[in-house]
Amino acid sequence: MKILIVEDDRALNNGIALSLKGEEILQAFSLAQARSLLDGSIDLVILDINLPDGSGLDYCREIREKSGVAIIFLTANDMEIDIVTGLEMGADDYIRKPYHSSVLLARIARLLKRKGSPVMTARDLTLNLTEMTVSRDGKSQELTKNETRILACLMKR
Repeated sequence: MKILIVEDDRALNNGIALSLKGEEILQAFSLAQARSLLDGSIDLVILDINLPDGSGLDYCREIREKSGVAIIFLTANDMEIDIVTGLEMGADDYIRKPYHSSVLLARIARLLKRKGSPVMTARDLTLNLTEMTVSRDGKSQELTKNETRILACLMKR
């Protein structure tokens, strides 16, 4: 799995990366770096809210406008309204700092298992669940969330 960690605290970012050994890890220390690294091959984004060049909440909303990639907020913002806002913005999970690495790893595993593979194929069709696109014969078409869900259901059968 390919995981993007967006955390400005270098020690924490590196610690998370070390705990995720065996996975392909991309590290960003700002939103600008995250934007340059995020593409359709990312399976999960671990995202802080308080970043030096903007809000992780806004970035989450930005991601959700074009992708269904899994997102976990990992942040010191621990008030109830922060958690609700993060989930309403489209995050799949919200973990408060300080956290236990075993809890983070368990939630990542659960989320990635539930999400499954981001790409499905059936005959000559390829459906990218993260990008919400379908392609055939080298031609790609963007889909809505509902179209993606329906096509995924049909392709599974």
